[in-house]
Amino acid sequence: MNNEQENTQETIEVPTAGSDVEMIKVESPSFFERHFIHLLVVFAIGFLSFIYVFEIHYTPIYIVGQSMQPTVNISSTGNTDTTHTDLVYYRAKNSYNYKDIVIIDASDYLSGNEKSIIKRVIAKAEDTIKINITATERRVLGSTTYIKLTYTLMLNGELLEENYIKESNCYLEFNVNSIDGEFLSSNDYKFLKDIYETVKTTPALGFVTTGEYSYTLAADEYFVCGDNRNNSTDSRYFGPIKSSAILGNVRIHVPYGTNLFVGIWKSWFSAKQIAICE
Repeated sequence: MNNEQENTQETIEVPTAGSDVEMIKVESPSFFERHFIHLLVVFAIGFLSFIYVFEIHYTPIYIVGQSMQPTVNISSTGNTDTTHTDLVYYRAKNSYNYKDIVIIDASDYLSGNEKSIIKRVIAKAEDTIKINITATERRVLGSTTYIKLTYTLMLNGELLEENYIKESNCYLEFNVNSIDGEFLSSNDYKFLKDIYETVKTTPALGFVTTGEYSYTLAADEYFVCGDNRNNSTDSRYFGPIKSSAILGNVRIHVPYGTNLFVGIWKSWFSAKQIAICE
């Protein structure tokens, strides 16, 4: 019986010093390996959030031209300069306030231009804009008389203090027939024609040196102007715009030569739109 028990017992060999025993080293996973899935989820959430904010919540648009200088596109060298462009992000809201910089669908206001423009809100619903003409300059070349009206702008009876505009002396320009005084500028400029009709005295182009034109905006209208007032086609020319034409107001401004993550990665590889500073 004892012999059978001895035969069934398992012999265990214990390595002794100096014996040939292979040592296996087991390394624990690195931090990256252990948390790879977690890091991937965090990156995906951040990436999707970034896309939502800068592609859906805000809309990116590059600005071309000089009508909003010195506020936007200060580096631009001309109205056709597509190199020195600022990047802005805009977002729609229910209503817009005085001094808001807005992106506008100009297809109903500039003939032949299916594009967006950028301007500043000067007056909103039921405000009264008054243009006070302070001087008139005329230059006759052949059958055309070139008119320049120097003016001040008033809002609800008070002179606007516009520390954001490029030049303090603002003027309006248009052309008329030297013989009968017929307004020659584009049909888009009906608002300017109305201003002209209020200050001229006779068809023979006798002009007063002072005069005023006022307009009260309807409930769904806005009066918009460029900050570079003497190099801007805006409501002084084509009149108030409808609220439905405003695509949104500028929320983020990335000037040329600076970067907000390199213009939000060049607005996701390329600009979706271009707004013109007319």
